[in-house]
Amino acid sequence: MTSEEEKLCVKILGDTIVYVANQVAEIDAEYREKLSKLDDILEWKIGDDITFYIIIKDGKVEGYNATGKTLNLAEALDPTLTFTIEDVDVGLQLLTGRLDLEKAEEVVENSDPEKTEELRFILEAVGKQAMENETIKVRMLISTMMRSIEEILKIDEEFQEEIEDHDGVIQWNIEDTKAWMKFENGEYSFRLDEEYPTSDTDVIITADAKTAIGLISGKIDGAVAYMSGDLQLEGNFGSVIGLQSIVDYVEDWLEPISDARDLL
Repeated sequence: MTSEEEKLCVKILGDTIVYVANQVAEIDAEYREKLSKLDDILEWKIGDDITFYIIIKDGKVEGYNATGKTLNLAEALDPTLTFTIEDVDVGLQLLTGRLDLEKAEEVVENSDPEKTEELRFILEAVGKQAMENETIKVRMLISTMMRSIEEILKIDEEFQEEIEDHDGVIQWNIEDTKAWMKFENGEYSFRLDEEYPTSDTDVIITADAKTAIGLISGKIDGAVAYMSGDLQLEGNFGSVIGLQSIVDYVEDWLEPISDARDLL
């Protein structure tokens, strides 16, 4: 049976691929042109009970997690391409770019190899930008962290109790990347690619992309970065300490994809 951690990682990876695919479209004209010509639905069936869809239409990419849903979405959506992967670890390796589809032919059932070749450029572009473009990498990591908190809160009572101890708004300013997180009375909300709509933030975190990548991936100690001047904090330091405990909790849930995160 697929573990809750593995289900979470597949969900988060699907959401992250969709998010980065749209981000790449904003900066890569050739990719954007190719994307605009597609009208496809990709179905991923992983392990015993994981299913999610990537929908490509009108130059946009959307995702939908169908794990645990009773409705037969395959009939409703009529996917143009289906990947069936029995081994969850193989699925996680594919979604994180650690395994190429060509090398996984024996363990991945592919409904349409020709269509796969037509769409290969999407995963290649996402993987390339995620590894080489620091702005995309920052947005991907922040997206992963924020979405993971949201998903874990749905299924982990211990985490729900921990969140109740945190209140405040945290604004991230990482070069051109803006995002915010809000904890209030046990509730959590966030937005990517925008500043908090009022000045009522409890702490503002400012750093360059390299520092932010190190902080979020756990390779740089926040205290050291602050003392060196690479990290600027404005506001309530207690909120930052609380955020670190939340990030540590999330890291435990993302253990199945820790190898891929270590590559960043």
